[in-house]
Amino acid sequence: MCGVAGYWSKNFINNEIAYKMASSMRHRGPDDLGVSNDKKNGLTLIHTRLSILDLSSAGHQPMRSNCERYIISFNGEIYNHLKIRQKLNSFFNSWKSTTDTETLLIAIKYWGLEKTLREIDGMFAFALWDCKSKTLYLARDRIGEKPMYYGLLNNEFIFSSELKPLKHFPSWEGKIDQESLSLYLKFNYIPSPRSIFKKIKKLPPGNYIVLNENNFNEEIIPKSFWNFYPKKNLNNSSLNKQNISNFKKELLIKIKQSVSSCMISDVPIGSFLSGGFDSTLITSIMQEQNSKPIKTFSVGFSNDKFDEAKYAKEVAQIIHTDHSELYIDSKNVLDVIPKLPDIYSEPFADSSQIPTYLISKFASNNVKVCLSGDGGDELFCGYNRHIQGVKIFEIFSKFPKVIQNKLLYILKLLPFKTWKVAEQILSIKQKNNNLSYHVSKLLNALDKSSDEFSYYLRLISNPNNFDISSNNYYELQKKFQNLDKMLNYREKMMFMDIVQYLPDDILTKVDRASMSNSLEVRAPFLDHKLVEYSLKLPINLKYRENQGKWILKQLVYDYVPKQIMDRPKKGFDVPIESWLRGSLKDWGISLLSEKKLKENNYFNSEEITKMWNEHQSGSNNWQNNLWSILMFQAWKENF
Repeated sequence: MCGVAGYWSKNFINNEIAYKMASSMRHRGPDDLGVSNDKKNGLTLIHTRLSILDLSSAGHQPMRSNCERYIISFNGEIYNHLKIRQKLNSFFNSWKSTTDTETLLIAIKYWGLEKTLREIDGMFAFALWDCKSKTLYLARDRIGEKPMYYGLLNNEFIFSSELKPLKHFPSWEGKIDQESLSLYLKFNYIPSPRSIFKKIKKLPPGNYIVLNENNFNEEIIPKSFWNFYPKKNLNNSSLNKQNISNFKKELLIKIKQSVSSCMISDVPIGSFLSGGFDSTLITSIMQEQNSKPIKTFSVGFSNDKFDEAKYAKEVAQIIHTDHSELYIDSKNVLDVIPKLPDIYSEPFADSSQIPTYLISKFASNNVKVCLSGDGGDELFCGYNRHIQGVKIFEIFSKFPKVIQNKLLYILKLLPFKTWKVAEQILSIKQKNNNLSYHVSKLLNALDKSSDEFSYYLRLISNPNNFDISSNNYYELQKKFQNLDKMLNYREKMMFMDIVQYLPDDILTKVDRASMSNSLEVRAPFLDHKLVEYSLKLPINLKYRENQGKWILKQLVYDYVPKQIMDRPKKGFDVPIESWLRGSLKDWGISLLSEKKLKENNYFNSEEITKMWNEHQSGSNNWQNNLWSILMFQAWKENF
């Protein structure tokens, strides 16, 4: 896992600038640093290395091919690179290293870029310079685990794994894109291909771009090398005990194969273990494939409503891992807050970024690679919106409009504190988190949604009650509308989560948090063949008996007893609501002062002050909206 950057300026080569760019992302690769120039053509490639495979100097990057034609700066892991080498051995057998980077270069030499991209399995983002054709290629993995930013500024092309290196380039402008800011306030992240800055884009997952002298000043159109759409291929009614058993066996084989691939490493490896189904299955398979106890790591909170560390410990004892726990208190949070804007390099406001950073830091003291259960919810129907959200919408939609309006009117008359009381009563038995917040969000979604797409969009968005510019959701809506008409609503939601929420929120959060601690995180569920297989599974294997992830749960029960695993889902929730009224209150007040809000001139200060006061009094819960504004304000001051 590494950092990639560079620039193409036809009359500018400055290694002092290159090393400044590299030093700003050294956390992504503390083990080595390299700069390579094609002075004749003005191309510079930059690389910072986190050594995982072949720790010797033979893995130094940017790496040049044996024929001298190609130079690459590569970030990621190619899990099947040894199998790729076997295929290439009939053409080439003079390997200088055991790195996947060299494998990638030789594959491109003999197969070309497109075939190589189709053949490789893994997570990656890389820049490739073809010295012969004077062509630059940028590519990103299918799911979007690794990032790549790029842009054309004053006839100079720049690119990087993060935004921070780009601001060291002389032609950097750094003008905030108002539409991107608007989308950020809606989603708590900025969807690809946008970034927070004008003229700077993110390369979408599963795409690559080609830049040469012929199209240097034209709009760059990414090319897709992997298109995947779920299609109805099996009638749910045809399921029986025999083919359900076959599906379970097939799925387990594919997950085991992916876990095995993800465990290839020349450095110590561990696992994030939350005690939930996804991480428990991945960790159990890891331990099954190891003769010694693997190192597992979990994070807990002093607030029992949000704490799952005790469950993770119980699972670790059953599957016999070498387990470590980190408990978070207000001091941990206050220590991390100032670092967040720098870690994420553009505004990002998924509050679970805090425990993700802390557990990454904790794990990095013992290992350099961790496996995670990321992707399980999106692939196997794991979010509440997939389960209860769809059910409520389907029931509600059956009522005549006049009845719908009356129901909503009555429910919205109930004060916010009514739901807080209900939350406290239910939490005694079920440890429910933020019932009041979810109810208000649900009512807002039902009230303002006229169709399946608008309802889904509101479930994944913040209900913005302050004045911002209008958002353009056309591309997302088009993807939703183009889905197979035979798919049911749950399948559509899950697919939309895979193409936007997963790469732009979950994987962004994990990449920046882990790489800021020089830790590589691998997600076995995101093997593209496993993703393709999961999309073909009947929905009745994912949502069954009124629960999500049904088929995954059946696999887990073979490792950990059902009575241990069956408990209310918490996810990676963070008590931001109470923190903003307690340990983070002074920090929040300092960033949301009328003076600072008016200085930036991006928000309606009166609306935000009202929101803050309502949250402090407990008359409403604006945790997500406030967190997104606070993270933007903190980022703006830092960047």
